[in-house]
Amino acid sequence: MTWNLTLKFLHYLLSKQKQKCAITQLPISFSDKTASLDRIDSTEGYVPHNVQWVHKDVNIMKNGYELGYFAFICGKVIESNSDILEKSKFIYGKH
Repeated sequence: MTWNLTLKFLHYLLSKQKQKCAITQLPISFSDKTASLDRIDSTEGYVPHNVQWVHKDVNIMKNGYELGYFAFICGKVIESNSDILEKSKFIYGKH
């Protein structure tokens, strides 16, 4: 697997993303161990044009899927569980 990244670039990227997950906009950081480096295209290596910082839970769920398919599946989860989603906003999200 190709690795062509520097620590300077990784810190720059996190700053550019304003310490937020590129997919969900949830806050991420190293101190609470939520920042996780994601390959946008899992068939490519860790190169500047193919990485983004995401929340670790998002990276676990996304795994090797490309973003379009992952988003499609997330949409299906939301469609099938709208009642649970509404209740969970009060527990996990801002309301």
